[in-house]
Amino acid sequence: MMSMLTQIFVRRYAHRHALLIVFLSSAIWGVLWVQMRYAESFDYDKADLLGLLAGMAWALGSVVIRRFPNADFLHITFMQYSVGGLLAGTAAFVMGDVFPETHRLIAVLPVAFLASTVVFLPSVLLIFRIMQYVSPGLVGILMLSEVLVAALSSWLFLQEALTLSQWAGVLAILGTGVFVGLTEKAAES
Repeated sequence: MMSMLTQIFVRRYAHRHALLIVFLSSAIWGVLWVQMRYAESFDYDKADLLGLLAGMAWALGSVVIRRFPNADFLHITFMQYSVGGLLAGTAAFVMGDVFPETHRLIAVLPVAFLASTVVFLPSVLLIFRIMQYVSPGLVGILMLSEVLVAALSSWLFLQEALTLSQWAGVLAILGTGVFVGLTEKAAES
């Protein structure tokens, strides 16, 4: 999806065969994963739709940020925080989640504010700034490295057993990273 949006908005064209390979392999991996994971049931929760919409919004936002490299990334981050908070609050209200009592909510606000401004805000600022210079597909793969590091470190340090599908995911992330890196290098020359 990221490559398709990049072609539309950034007008940077990838090789057609590469796009076909990425699309087909992603579709096959997705179908296989869903069939292995949920063999007896294909019921979906409301949260599945939210996850899909969040992924689509992230892909579209990545491409738009790349399309306008001179946009102020501080304003972009402020809009992301504002819209994200509004959408999260709306989703919690619509999905019927119970809001905590007021005194508990007030008690956690300082910790949430500190984590949001000290940990999350600088990383989002950095990601949005990098997106203005690097292809959205590469940024997406680099962000998947967080999942890769978490899986490998839990396997290595906590002796957690990774299933075959999890190892396939590790290989898919690594393979896609190599593929995107090589195609980016070829596209620049």
